[in-house]
Amino acid sequence: MIWGPPGIGRVDLPAPSHEAPWTFASGLGYPAQMSKIHIGIVGTGFIAEDHAKSLNLIREVAGLSVFDTNGARAEAYAKKYNATVAPTLGKLIAQSDLVWICSPPFAHKAAVLQACNAGKAIFCEKPLAHSAADAKVIRNAVRKA
Repeated sequence: MIWGPPGIGRVDLPAPSHEAPWTFASGLGYPAQMSKIHIGIVGTGFIAEDHAKSLNLIREVAGLSVFDTNGARAEAYAKKYNATVAPTLGKLIAQSDLVWICSPPFAHKAAVLQACNAGKAIFCEKPLAHSAADAKVIRNAVRKA
């Protein structure tokens, strides 16, 4: 129950359901029950830490993997955020349902193109690219995928 605006009074709301958080009946178009997904994080810098903290709170996330060109940083990050370390970007992409790109912007294009070629869903931190030309290449690859 909540109180509505003046003149409306009490409004009874249905009890929250954690069994099926989204339904087609809600008009949002989400399936009644979402399956668990595995997310692969590219990069282990400052922003990747914020993302890992948030991703670990989402109940539909089955697990996290991480790849970084600095292996020691990847190991420390994995330990801190309960993730596994992928030895290569290709292996990270292969074992992930969603590729979460948090590397420096100069490296975004290569990661996005590899993920697109593998048919993976992608999240890419901003800025997308350092040049309009690279951004167009990324846009075209995503449209094609």
